Amino acid sequence: MNHRSFQKNILVVDDDDSILDLVSHTLSRLNCEVFAHGSPLTAFEFLQESELNISVIILDWNMPDITGIDLLRRIKKVERLKYIPVIMLTGRSDPDDIRQGIDAGAFYYLTKPFNQRVLSTLIRSAINHFARLESLQYEVEEGAHISQTLQEGRFEFSTFEQAERLSRWLTHACPDPVGARLGLHELLVNAIEHGNLQITYEEKTELIAQGQLHAEILNRLADPELGLRRVVVEYIRTPEYIEFMVTDMGRGFEFESYLNLSPERAYSNHGRGIAMANSMSFAELEYFAPGNRVRARVYSGAGS
Repeated sequence: MNHRSFQKNILVVDDDDSILDLVSHTLSRLNCEVFAHGSPLTAFEFLQESELNISVIILDWNMPDITGIDLLRRIKKVERLKYIPVIMLTGRSDPDDIRQGIDAGAFYYLTKPFNQRVLSTLIRSAINHFARLESLQYEVEEGAHISQTLQEGRFEFSTFEQAERLSRWLTHACPDPVGARLGLHELLVNAIEHGNLQITYEEKTELIAQGQLHAEILNRLADPELGLRRVVVEYIRTPEYIEFMVTDMGRGFEFESYLNLSPERAYSNHGRGIAMANSMSFAELEYFAPGNRVRARVYSGAGS
């Protein structure tokens, strides 16, 4: 299947010209096209009127006209904009402020004054997390009929490529296939990385910092024990809901602390996928002890 090319268009909204210049300079090194606005209202007009696909929004909190949080809430109410990742670039670091931003839909945070290397890492993380969004919307148009007749099934896989294909195929029948696909793909990737391959949160943090995550994943997939592990997905479709039960062969993890994004992890270069799936993709998301089994449900007609 041919997909539309994914363009890295970044919208930066800040009333401080020096911040706009610094962020734009940082993003130019990542080969991103930068669109800068000093007013939240003009930025929102741009988002509504532009035909460009925006990959990431970098948003200040305190600005004239309306606040960055007010703009974020408006963005999340627009269907074609609601899945664009937003990085809050702000001087506010109080946990209550961060929780307010998370509740409004900001899953990435960076405080001023910021480190350009950290900003680059967050940008890459946000882009990678949502890089499939444009192709997802295209695939939904082409393949909405594919899984309409599937009532139940059991599937096994072990690689990221298989997880990609399976999440794409199983979510076509969901009321919001794009949102469900983003969430299910996150659960399947988590089942491989942290489940079967036993990469801990701390290990992944260090591997990303060293640029060695991909190499370590390949090493563990080649391991004679870890590489043979499988992830099982059980699919059930009823008139009321579509259910995905995902089970890996790992030891489990302390899932309670990952179902919602904590202020402490808002600045991390990873660790927000399950919280985003819980918040944006599913009507229900429930892990079962010890954490290697999760059930996700989407209700018919209710969206995510």
